[in-house]
Amino acid sequence: MRQAISKNMTHSRVIRPFFIGLCVFFFLPQTKLSAGNLVVEAGVLTSQKLSISSGSNRNATEGWGVGVIPSLRAEFWLQSADSFDFGVVLAPLLFRASEKLTSDITVGGTNFTAGTLTGLDFQFHNLRLAANYPVFSWNEGKSSLRLGLTALFNYAQFIFTSQNSRGVEVDALAVPILRIDLRQVLDEKIHFVLHGDFLPLSPSLDSGFFDFFVGLKLESFEPGLRFFWGGFSEEGSSQTNNATFFTSFVVRGTF
Repeated sequence: MRQAISKNMTHSRVIRPFFIGLCVFFFLPQTKLSAGNLVVEAGVLTSQKLSISSGSNRNATEGWGVGVIPSLRAEFWLQSADSFDFGVVLAPLLFRASEKLTSDITVGGTNFTAGTLTGLDFQFHNLRLAANYPVFSWNEGKSSLRLGLTALFNYAQFIFTSQNSRGVEVDALAVPILRIDLRQVLDEKIHFVLHGDFLPLSPSLDSGFFDFFVGLKLESFEPGLRFFWGGFSEEGSSQTNNATFFTSFVVRGTF
């Protein structure tokens, strides 16, 4: 995932809006903002896809599973009914797995051969600064569509270990991605909600960064599903290529 985004950051069309986005976040007048809201999200997560390879080799982790692991994130939002919302999101992701490799792979200059029992330590933590604006509202303002920009700061780490070898790759990046927030009133106390950050890098949507929550808002709580996926589909890279798809059942609480 990170390599595809990193390559695109070298282009001025991505660098320029990134800094514009930061200026929007920090310097636009924050008028008519309500008191800050802390949002805590907790649940369980599992993987539908875990593909890690290097160079032109095929997926070395085909069929690997992560089981069911805890999912946790925290957000803080300053909100306005008719102007910008500003938010800070902290979203860690960490899991471990151990299986036999289904293909040769090179990690951090260390070679691992297919069939070797190998442990994987996978970390993908990110901090986001988000801003959105209401572009359309209906139901007397109770339902709305908000669009905006998120500055994503990401830390990624892969550690592969076998009986005789250890390979480590670490990467960090900062990149602008798109933001969407949708609220549709279903009942006086029940709303359908969608929150998402995304950066498509291919028409098939298998390359890039995608993170969406879909659920119901019941007063101060939002039960629902979170879908997190992305990847890098090109071959021939000197670094590790990866494609992932995670699904989690979570409950969001606003305090």
